[in-house]
Amino acid sequence: MGEIATIARALDARDGKVYVDFLQNGHGKLLVAPFSARPVPGAHVSTPLRWSEATSRLDPSRFTIDTVPGRMKKMKTDPLASVLEDTPDLPRALDLLGRRLTR
Repeated sequence: MGEIATIARALDARDGKVYVDFLQNGHGKLLVAPFSARPVPGAHVSTPLRWSEATSRLDPSRFTIDTVPGRMKKMKTDPLASVLEDTPDLPRALDLLGRRLTR
């Protein structure tokens, strides 16, 4: 990890490296990088989903360090890959958010 990433919190100590915020990977934390193992029994993994998988039958405990590699191999494409190709329209998103907040 030392070549491209660091856990140094101070900006001036990062030396141009990517900051890995390991403090977000704990019980009760909501933010975690995709494909990160969570520190819970069974080692659940933060797993990108297809929209069609987001149903009432979704069971996040099915995604573990044992099951996710096989799932990804079977899927053939990473459901998160398109995010890297999208061009977000931040002004429009902020406008829509502002409209909702002023209702």
